[in-house]
Amino acid sequence: MQKYDAFVSYSSADWRSCLALCERLKQDGVRLWLDRWNIAPGENIVSRIDDGLENSQALLLLASPNAFQSDWSEIERTSQMFRDPGGQKCRLIPILIENCKFPIMLANLKYIDYRDRSEDAYYEILCACSPPARVVTHGGLTTIIFREHPTVDWTDSAMIWQGLQPAQRRAIVVDLSRCRYLESADLAFIFRLHKRVCEINGKMAVYAADQGLLELFRITKFDRSLTIFDSRAQAVEFVNSGS
Repeated sequence: MQKYDAFVSYSSADWRSCLALCERLKQDGVRLWLDRWNIAPGENIVSRIDDGLENSQALLLLASPNAFQSDWSEIERTSQMFRDPGGQKCRLIPILIENCKFPIMLANLKYIDYRDRSEDAYYEILCACSPPARVVTHGGLTTIIFREHPTVDWTDSAMIWQGLQPAQRRAIVVDLSRCRYLESADLAFIFRLHKRVCEINGKMAVYAADQGLLELFRITKFDRSLTIFDSRAQAVEFVNSGS
């Protein structure tokens, strides 16, 4: 698992827009590499940028007229494209924050239109750079929130469990409210997690909002092994109950 979910490339002229977006993403649990947060005085700038790119799952390019006139944005973008031209290790995700014309090398990439700062566009950005499943712990409850198209592999599964303190493993809600379907790897993770929680006499519930997904659980009889609710409140009440 990479150290950062996303490396942020922007023009200093767009700093205000960049900071507003980054602070919100950080609050929502995204691990960002941002020069003003990750480069200390006296450090080698080029070396730190290279390390950030090497250890990020995605590169968020804030696209604007300023960005495509910025030398540093050009260095970060081309450095990543030469290192990983197919985007297998680190995806380049353009985020349009102002009207501008994309350079030829970016013209074929799907971008996220964030010019109007809409909630739908923000959610698309969040999903694009978030890990398949994000862990939130609060008040003795652990919530594992799956993104819309998750695919939680074996490494993700191990990292999530190992990252939890013993007390955090005893009351877990798996939040599938954003999911419309699950792959076999996701189901394997959920069943493996449920088994581990039961082994320590903990409680786990699954919360799914999509009726198609709930019907799939019923048809496949997964609901006989897992405790599944269509309400987050009910799932939380179940894991917090003594019975």
